Amino acid sequence: MAELFIDAEAPFIQLTTQNVEQIQQLAPFGKDNPRPIFVASEVEIVPKSAKRMGGGQRHLTVTLTQFNKKIRCVAFGQGDWAEELDQVSGPIDVAFKPVINEFRGQRNVELHIEDWRLSQ
Repeated sequence: MAELFIDAEAPFIQLTTQNVEQIQQLAPFGKDNPRPIFVASEVEIVPKSAKRMGGGQRHLTVTLTQFNKKIRCVAFGQGDWAEELDQVSGPIDVAFKPVINEFRGQRNVELHIEDWRLSQ
């Protein structure tokens, strides 16, 4: 597995629409300017929220919560994580890229999960 470089820790309470918009001002993102990766520790999985989605059920959607703040998360190409996450009984650490999801006039913070592990 490739090594993952984390830019900073970001507790969910800091992941406001305004803060994520400030991160997006670092764009354009690409090979020479990758989107920053953050980590949040001791995150709980909302029970029964991990599900496969998309064409061929290849992607994952899951709701995570920390400090009473719930955030919808997506992991592209990681649909197989759904079964694993459903079996987790304790907190996890999650590496992610925060984005603003705009859907039907609503703007919400969404996390694109890069990786996760059981909290240690």
